[in-house]
Amino acid sequence: MGPTALERALLSTAPSGVGKLPWANLRVDGLIGWGAVVARAHLQNPPAPDPAPNSRPWEHLGDLEALSEQLGAKLG
Repeated sequence: MGPTALERALLSTAPSGVGKLPWANLRVDGLIGWGAVVARAHLQNPPAPDPAPNSRPWEHLGDLEALSEQLGAKLG
């Protein structure tokens, strides 16, 4: 089984070289779509305010540097 649609979307905005990673080896821990962040806010009791939309791709993930390091480690 290959990467999820979310992982493929991440690759479309990732640094060059990430595309060299074999699809079968791609797993990004903690990857969540912005829509899921909004859904979690709505499910809280009481509901939390909607998060602000991202001003740049994947901003809602918070620690983009750690994500970049994770992808870099997978590249070797």
